Amino acid sequence: MARESSSSSVSSNGRRVRRQGSELLIEFPYDAAVVDAVRTIPKREWNKEAKHWTCRLEYLPEVIDTLSPHGFGIPQDLVDRLDSIKSVRRKAERREEQKAHRERCAEAAFRESSEEKAFVPSHDASLTRRIKNAGVYERVTEETSFGSTVIGYEVPDRIVIEALTEKGHAADRKGRLVELLRYMFKINAEAKQGRPYFSAAVTRYGKKEHLLREACRLATEQDWFTWGWKMDPDPPPNGAEWVLYFEAEGKQVSFHTFDRGDGPDFPGEWNGVINEEFPWKREFATKHL
Repeated sequence: MARESSSSSVSSNGRRVRRQGSELLIEFPYDAAVVDAVRTIPKREWNKEAKHWTCRLEYLPEVIDTLSPHGFGIPQDLVDRLDSIKSVRRKAERREEQKAHRERCAEAAFRESSEEKAFVPSHDASLTRRIKNAGVYERVTEETSFGSTVIGYEVPDRIVIEALTEKGHAADRKGRLVELLRYMFKINAEAKQGRPYFSAAVTRYGKKEHLLREACRLATEQDWFTWGWKMDPDPPPNGAEWVLYFEAEGKQVSFHTFDRGDGPDFPGEWNGVINEEFPWKREFATKHL
């Protein structure tokens, strides 16, 4: 059973605040001015069935500051918790300030670095932690109708190589290119299945273009893949008529896009195979070293 405030503290005008578990219940006879005041409280919600407002206990300071002038009764046990709630919030705010400071320092270090940068998609949590701990990186974000989405990181090559080696992947350009193609293949496949997360935040035009540019950059200084651009004579309905092909060992992956990027023309043709799985196993990146 949810714990309630030990005292009701109902004022003579029927306005009161009481605790129920981790929530505060705000109860009062209808008054337009009070409704307007309640709507300024963060994360408040209207409970249509019970005919009262609720908000999280952590917003007790705002509740007291907002509703006390309107004659609300506040139970003493809630007043006694006020200082501890403010203390917890101050600690959380300090943590956020420290995090923002670390990020500003990392961004400054990135701007001052002259090393070659690699784009690393943010799909691998352990690799992302390794990059963040190194402290020299820049977030790559995409602006969507849902806000700003982090799609990866631009990091000095040495950090990427150290991280991939530590994780057991090939750390040369071939190994990094294979991992990037694997990631692009994965999000393409999931987008085709209509998963809302990937269609809304991962395969949008801006991110895909960044991934393709990085793949071309890695492909430029290698001779394991035959790769390049070719126009699709029968483009998809969205009009993405350019295709970037990668071919090795008689297998292909390809990616549609709206604009042609840097790199050569693809000398071959589509092999007609619709891959159900990524065509190259992880050993492909290391067997010729």
